[in-house]
Formats: sequence, structure tokens, C-alpha cells
Amino acid sequence: MSARARRTLLFAAFLALCSGLAAKASSNGTRTDSVALQHCVDRFDWMRYGGWFGDPAHVTVPAKVVARPCRIEIAYRLRRADKAYRDYLGLFFPCRVNRFGAYVCAEHAAGLPGRPARKGYNARYFIRTGSIRLDRPPRRPVATPKPRWVRRYPVDHAFIVPFDRAGRLREGLTLRGPTMLRCRTFADIPQRSRLLGCGAGSYCFVPRLPVRNGEGLACPSDRGSRVFLKGFLRVLR
Repeated sequence: MSARARRTLLFAAFLALCSGLAAKASSNGTRTDSVALQHCVDRFDWMRYGGWFGDPAHVTVPAKVVARPCRIEIAYRLRRADKAYRDYLGLFFPCRVNRFGAYVCAEHAAGLPGRPARKGYNARYFIRTGSIRLDRPPRRPVATPKPRWVRRYPVDHAFIVPFDRAGRLREGLTLRGPTMLRCRTFADIPQRSRLLGCGAGSYCFVPRLPVRNGEGLACPSDRGSRVFLKGFLRVLR
């Protein structure tokens, strides 16, 4: 074999080696990225945000998951039959992780009508269950460690559920007073959950259902926090 032929073969082998290394690096990078994204998805799924961020007419809406640090955007969608559907493709609900490891999401969509449609969605949000699924999840199961409060307590919309089935405050939680927060509801509104929206972004838990006028409440100081503030319920007729 001539020297020129040997040089050609060596160069071809070198290119093949480089191509293989690049493919391996690309594969590892993709896998690493998908694992990091899945960790963020798992943390969101623990929050139990079912029923929020979407019209019940939709089963799913697009979502964008970003890692390091975890951030999630859930698309705001009108019904396709709505004439303003395209005008609202730029609106979304941003979610970020707070100091307790809980996702805190905006209650009103960010953005303005008429803006360009947002891009980069890489997942779907399932409205009924409050869960997210990546478009390209890791090939193998991912083990995501849970925060201690998620392991110990039931969770509802990223809040620790403070009362057990008997209406007693769960062990390890703190209920502070003596100032009591007011929470109002109407008697003709059926309550299916012990978590009540009290307006202005505040929430409280009732110890049992059905609700009773003047009942004492536990109002979370933050999502994921073990500290609650005392409140009382006023049922309007």
C-alpha cells in the first residue's frame, strides 16, 4: 500500500473516530438535559395543581420546562372556535420554585393579547390531573428526591394540607395567632375541597366539610411552608 493510501485510510479513521465521539457526546448531552428536565417535571407533579391553568374544554395545553433552575410556563389557551384564539397565543402562566422547593405559579396569565405566539414548548400540561409530560422524556425512569414536607404531608396546589381527616392539625405544623384572617364564601357555592380561595391571592383550609359559619381556619403563610396563620370563615347567604 502506498504512503498516500495509508494517509487516506488514517484520515478516514480519524474522521470516523471524531464523528463517533461527537455523536456520543451529543447523546449524553441530550440524555443529561432530559433527565434534568424530568426532575423539574416530577417536582411540579408533586404540587397537585389539578384543575388550574386551563379551560375545562381542553384536555392538555402546551408547556415549557426549563432546568437549572427549574422554571415552567403553561400556555394560556382559548377555545379554537373563539375568534380571539390567535390573539392570546402569547399568554402563559409562569411557575417558579420558592425556598421550600414548591412551585409558585401566577394566578393570572402573563403577557398581552396580540403579541407573537410563544415558542419553545417542550411538554404538555394535563389540566385535570395537574401533571406535565415531556415531549421527549428520558428513556429510563428518573429518581427525583422529594423534599421532606412532600414525603411527610399530603399536598394540595403546592400547599401542605394542615388538617387530618378528623379535623386535627397535623403534627409538626405551626398555627399562629392571635390575629385572625377573614375568609368569605357563599352558602350556595358547593365546596368540594377543604382549600378555600379567600381573594387577593390568599387561601385557607377548613378542618372539615361541609363548611360552617365562624369556623376556625388554617391559612398557609407560603406554598410548602409548615407555618399557618389563624383565620375564621364567614358564610354569606
